[in-house]
Amino acid sequence: MLSGKTFGGNLHSKRAKRFLTHDMIVEELEGWDEEWLLVFDNYDDTSSFDLNEYIPKLGKGTVLITTRDARLGQDGWKRIPIPEMREEEALRLLLPDTDYNTLPEEDARACKEIVSMLGYLPLAIDQTRWFFSQFNFTSQMREYVEVFNNYKNNLIDAEWGYKRGEESRNWYTTFEQSFEAIASTKYGKLATHILTISAFFGGASLREDFFSAYFEADSRWIQSLGLRDKWDTLYFRGILAELVQRSLIRLENNGRNCFSLHPIIREWLRVRPESRRYDYLSEAVLILVAYTKSTADSSLPFRVQQDLLVHLESFLGDPVVQKKLSFRPDNESEQASLVMTFASVYRTSSHLREAKKLLQGLIEARRESGVADSNPVSIELQIELGETFIDDGEYTEAREHFSSVLKYADKLNRTSHCRTLLGFADTLGARGDFRAAYPMARQAQDLAATWAGVNSRLNFRAIFVLARIQAGLGRLIEVGNLVNGAYDRAYVAFGSCDRTTLEASYMRAGDMMARLDFDTAKSFAEQTLVTSENLNGPDHRLTLNGYISLGYIYGRQGLHSKARNCFEVAKSRAGSLFGGTHADVMVELTIGETYFAEHNYEEAEKQFQSGKNMSEKIHDTTMEVACTVSLFRLYFAQKKFRKAIPMAWVFVQNFPFRFFFRTNKTMVISAAVFGLLLVISGLKGYFMTVVALVSLLLVAVWFLFF
Repeated sequence: MLSGKTFGGNLHSKRAKRFLTHDMIVEELEGWDEEWLLVFDNYDDTSSFDLNEYIPKLGKGTVLITTRDARLGQDGWKRIPIPEMREEEALRLLLPDTDYNTLPEEDARACKEIVSMLGYLPLAIDQTRWFFSQFNFTSQMREYVEVFNNYKNNLIDAEWGYKRGEESRNWYTTFEQSFEAIASTKYGKLATHILTISAFFGGASLREDFFSAYFEADSRWIQSLGLRDKWDTLYFRGILAELVQRSLIRLENNGRNCFSLHPIIREWLRVRPESRRYDYLSEAVLILVAYTKSTADSSLPFRVQQDLLVHLESFLGDPVVQKKLSFRPDNESEQASLVMTFASVYRTSSHLREAKKLLQGLIEARRESGVADSNPVSIELQIELGETFIDDGEYTEAREHFSSVLKYADKLNRTSHCRTLLGFADTLGARGDFRAAYPMARQAQDLAATWAGVNSRLNFRAIFVLARIQAGLGRLIEVGNLVNGAYDRAYVAFGSCDRTTLEASYMRAGDMMARLDFDTAKSFAEQTLVTSENLNGPDHRLTLNGYISLGYIYGRQGLHSKARNCFEVAKSRAGSLFGGTHADVMVELTIGETYFAEHNYEEAEKQFQSGKNMSEKIHDTTMEVACTVSLFRLYFAQKKFRKAIPMAWVFVQNFPFRFFFRTNKTMVISAAVFGLLLVISGLKGYFMTVVALVSLLLVAVWFLFF
């Protein structure tokens, strides 16, 4: 099995055993010497994505695609038509406990007629088999055929008006019989209601937690079906067992009470006349919203995140939901809540482009309709969008939104005020303006601790922002106190498998690196990276940050090749996360630094120049200056002074003298003492000695406390 193979043989790729991206699979298969088989199952919607992106171009492999779209076979692929189930196989499935050859001749002919009517479809035959076992039709095959035909003609032709091929009509008839049988059980209305709602989600797994979260948010839906006002897990399991017994759902082994529907079952449920499309789809959306809100402070496993994305994409592709997301002044609050909930699903899974698209679309629609930015709902949307820009490394855009929100500070509630201060301070810190960012971040952290509590996620976020700004100011002792305290509290409050704890872990590893404890920092960062990959997947923002953190540690140890490998992994996986942002330039710059340290000046220049061009393209002046400074150092080291001189002033203007002095206090103070003593020894007179000693004291106080 591919996911059980160790990737690449190096330290980092071994972590890809459990969760893989298609890029990782393609790259790995192209490097295998042995033969391989890659299967794409149920590729029916050929317009949904380009399959060629998922197929290796090299290697000794074979690709097998199963599809119901006959057009795919016209694109140069070798087409292998799959024959229908043979009559003998179909009869064995229909009568697993009966020897067909022992049946009376009339019943034998009836069995053949049944499997033929069902088009030899295994799922439909299995449904009929269940009917045989429940209603003892085994000895009355001809009677069942008559009942079946009457049911189909009356139901589908008269009531549904549904025009499909004969086989499809036969399949749906068997499903409808099972559906009515369930309605007559003790689970009755609730079982059929849950089954029908499930068809309006995407094709991924569904969980009991979806429905229980909706129940906690609004129990009226379940009470209207005649049940008690308390969620009953055992009762829900009974419903699933009943549906499984009739082959209407299949249980998944990836979590608590998870299940999914066969695509044909989903299609049948969606076209039933009783399946009021608008009502059931709207309720499915509400269920997803309720679950998302109930887990807002939790770290969802990678598989659950992927399932949510499938359901969300299914909703967003439906005209009914698209209409709900279109701006309407009469329902702006509910609409904004829906958009922010969907955006949060994308943010949690690090699909930041999609999150930005949703938020920006609604903000622009509101502005075009004349809604002022000072509107409370507009303010919340801008804060959410600003935080998404920060996640994506687009600090300039984020700063514009937070600056706009701060104009209406008197209209902000406590949480919004704190989030806005944090966001603005974070963007100032990314620009290198730490002195302006510090008081704002300090105020936000004090507010978060007071209003939300010291163990709230908002307070932890404030601590992380404040620690980064303190590090920029060179206050490493304060950074250590903040980071270590935050990690200890987050571990106790949320456990190790949580995004807040993971962020605290990376910052703690950075603090250890700053203290030159590289071995401990590396071990800590590696453990955190493993946890993040298992929890969030290989291309999540936190996982990529882990590779970058580990790369910095390797770089400080002089292991530049390993450092570059880490940065390259982050770069290759970040295509769906960043894509032309501050973070991309940073990765280009750090890769260039590893080449520079190895005296590979040609490759270093390519990386620095690439970062500079990218920063100019996205108008990121901070990273443009950083790349220019790196190019100056590179040209100076090569003694290419003609190229270096034009960049000298940029280097002098932006060299972090303040940070250098703060992080090298012992060396700077020792040099100052030595220099002053030389001056004193050459001077005569009491007055000059006093002046020199006072100057020495002022220098010491400045570097120690400011």
